[in-house]
Order: sequence, then C-alpha cells, then structure tokens
Amino acid sequence: MPQFGQLIKNSNGKYKKLILDLTNYVNPISNKKEIFKRALSFGKPFALIMNVAWLLDSAPAKLFENKDLQLLLFKNRMEFDRPEKTEFTGKVNFSAGYFCWNFLPKQIIFRTLQIPRRKRHG
Repeated sequence: MPQFGQLIKNSNGKYKKLILDLTNYVNPISNKKEIFKRALSFGKPFALIMNVAWLLDSAPAKLFENKDLQLLLFKNRMEFDRPEKTEFTGKVNFSAGYFCWNFLPKQIIFRTLQIPRRKRHG
C-alpha cells in the first residue's frame, strides 16, 4: 500500500509523489480549509475524503469560488479501519465523500460502496 509522500514511477518512467503529504497538519479535522487551500495551491488534480456536511460551511464556497469543486458521493457510509484495533470498528457517524478538483469526469458522481462484510468481535 502506498504511503504518504511515497515516490511512484509513472508510465513515462518519471517519479512523482503519489499522495499529498499532509503530515505537517496535526489535526486535519480542524484544519480543513488550510488542507484544501494547500492542495489547490499545487495546481494538480486531487481527491480528499471529507465530511459532506462541510459543504454547508462558507470555506468551500470561498476556496472553490473560481474553481470547479467535484464530488464523489456514496449512497452508503464509508467504513474506516484503525490499524491499532483488531476488532470491527463499524461505520462512521457522518457521511463522507471525496472532494475533488480536476479529477473526475463530471462535477458530481453518486456511487454505491461495495463494503465486504466483516466478522464482528465481542
């Protein structure tokens, strides 16, 4: 699995960073605006997972005022694994989607996530 900032060789034989390195941001929950501002500053396509309720905040409207925000939204909720936990952690209590720029073929895409069933512990 690729790690943050890992160099990946593309089909041209050139190397590029696969994932935006956000390790300087201690708390991505409270620094959403700064993270998106930084991602946009590179002028490169990106897709970042975010709580869809953030759309109701004024920050995305300001950040994407002159850029086309793209959304990949799901009919069901994402599930996140925590490596330090071996037990099933369940679904998050908010709807998350990918907030993108210059990444998707159209502005809004709805999909159903195919989440494998897991054995629940306890």
